[in-house]
Amino acid sequence: MTREEQETIIRFDRAEDEATIYTADPSIMRRLKGLSSYKLEREDRQAGKVVAMTFRAGKELILLRSKPLRIKLTDEERARRAERIRQNANSEQSLP
Repeated sequence: MTREEQETIIRFDRAEDEATIYTADPSIMRRLKGLSSYKLEREDRQAGKVVAMTFRAGKELILLRSKPLRIKLTDEERARRAERIRQNANSEQSLP
C-alpha cells in the first residue's frame, strides 16, 4: 500500500462502551498488537500478506488532546535543561 492508503480510522458512538480501530498503517498495527487492552478482531490480507487490522478497545483508552504532546524547546532552553540534569546527577552521586 502507498503511504496515502495507510490510514487509521477510530470509530465510537455514545451508545457503546467500545471503540473500533481500523488501521492499514504498519507502525500502528505493531503498536496496537503489543497492547493487551486492544483486542484484534480482524486481519485483512492481500496475496497472503496482512495489509490492515481491526481492533476493539474500551472508549476510555481513546484520548483527545487539546495541546501537542511534545514541547518545542529553543536551543537555549534545551541547554539549560541539560545543565540542570547534569547538576542533579552530580548531586545524587555525592550522596552517601
